[in-house]
Amino acid sequence: MTTLDTINKEQPGGWLHLHIVTLEELAKCPAHITNENAHLVNIAPSQDVLDVLPVGESISINETPSETTSGTMYNIKAAVEFGVQSKALDSFLDKYNRQKVVIIGIKPSGLQKMYGSKKFPLTFSYQYSNGKNFEDGSYTRIEIAGKIPQKPVIMSD
Repeated sequence: MTTLDTINKEQPGGWLHLHIVTLEELAKCPAHITNENAHLVNIAPSQDVLDVLPVGESISINETPSETTSGTMYNIKAAVEFGVQSKALDSFLDKYNRQKVVIIGIKPSGLQKMYGSKKFPLTFSYQYSNGKNFEDGSYTRIEIAGKIPQKPVIMSD
């Protein structure tokens, strides 16, 4: 029997960071990713990187499993919103629009979860929203979604 002591394992809610990785940036990735082989994933990030800070509590990731005749499917939906719109941002995001990607969500505790794989990628999209009233402001919303048979894996504890 294995015992997991949760006394010193604080798991605050929310996500600290969302890393979006294109399939080209996945230098090495097992065909079927599991918790046991997730450490074999190697990411070679491109030189064209955009860090948006702070995003704080605007990151959401949902992983809803559903049973089908062919097995379990995972409906993955991730989104992040930030209050910026600009020409540079639009040009950067437009390069990724409708591309196949993998995401890595990082919790404040350091826990990393990977969603998608080279074999079962997710789709990137973005949109702008503009409030009707002056105080509503404007923001950019990035969405990553897909229905895949690949279970999300934990990359680190």
